[in-house]
Amino acid sequence: MTLADRRFDRSLEYLARARRVVPGASQTLSKGPGMFVEGAYPVFLQRGRGCRVWDVDGNEYVDYVMGLASVTLGYSYPPIDQAVARQLERGSIFSLPAPAEVEVSERLTRIIPCAEMARFLKTGSEANSAVVRVARAATGRDVIVFCGYSGWHDWYAVTTPRSKGIPKDFARYVVPFTYNDLSSLEAALEEHRGSVAAVLMEPVLLEAPRPGFLAGVKDMAHRHGALLIFDEIVSGFRWAAGGAQEYFGVVPDLAVFGKGMANGLPLAAVVGRRELMREFEEIFVSSTFGGDTLALAACLRDRRATRAAGAMHRLSRPSEDRRRSREAREPAAADEPVSSGDRTARRDFPLRRLQHVLLSLGGGRRRNALGLRRRAAGARRRAGRWADRRAPSR
Repeated sequence: MTLADRRFDRSLEYLARARRVVPGASQTLSKGPGMFVEGAYPVFLQRGRGCRVWDVDGNEYVDYVMGLASVTLGYSYPPIDQAVARQLERGSIFSLPAPAEVEVSERLTRIIPCAEMARFLKTGSEANSAVVRVARAATGRDVIVFCGYSGWHDWYAVTTPRSKGIPKDFARYVVPFTYNDLSSLEAALEEHRGSVAAVLMEPVLLEAPRPGFLAGVKDMAHRHGALLIFDEIVSGFRWAAGGAQEYFGVVPDLAVFGKGMANGLPLAAVVGRRELMREFEEIFVSSTFGGDTLALAACLRDRRATRAAGAMHRLSRPSEDRRRSREAREPAAADEPVSSGDRTARRDFPLRRLQHVLLSLGGGRRRNALGLRRRAAGARRRAGRWADRRAPSR
């Protein structure tokens, strides 16, 4: 079957139904039908196994996105499924804490360099909001200097095109800086001297950190009395077992983890130094489902299965990139120019690039079919192919 022969009748039927009862026809912006060419791309997936997924019309694909990077070991991975099924027989939510909360916390403190304590939530957005509150409570300051994507909650979303519904004054407390550009960070810290609670950043974006960049960020933040927070929602458990902080040898004060923790089950964590994590005993962060034992059981089994499968080795870079990353531990001059053309020193990530493309296209509905196709073609060129389409499974 060729792409031209592929049918999406049931997908389009579900889409029509969804538009009557689901705002945006999706729970997730980057999954929504407005991000793709209607009639030329599936809308609803029904099942997955390993790296393959099937849509509601029975078409089969190889999924390079893997649940927006939340599925590391593959869909329906038997050891994870069995661990979750066993826990489901015992119960998922109780009226008191469960042992799994202690066991997973202990596991994280052994493998993540900055982790001395851990606190669980369900999403990366929640984790980022919680860690920002911790930083503000610990420092008595309000401003967050950020780099990268940090979720949909008010403190960050006010900086995006989708800031409707958020008090505009919130923007005074959130200041961006440019990745791999220490001078832009210095400028932000100087402009808000004495007011910055934390520098919150994704340690890896569309390219690898330049030599000395991450170490320079840490040094600069501490010199200004601010904390360093790594958003490892995407990089965690991929570059190394302990995340990008282990891989690049730069340990933050606090960090958040999410995707990759439980092979697709909803789980996120805030981890960090003990004296900072103790702020959770004073601030208000509470979640009925934070101690969900199904996700915690998956996390415990995921960490064992990941090591057994050797997945971390396959997800990590070649040895030459490892050598270059070690050089990032040496601080670089704040005014060192940024070269975007050094292909040997960068690492491109189709998924992250695609997410940024989708966010940039998400400001409104695209009614012009030709324009939408052009944007989709540009996204494919920049992000690579999403799926290796195959004939329908029988």
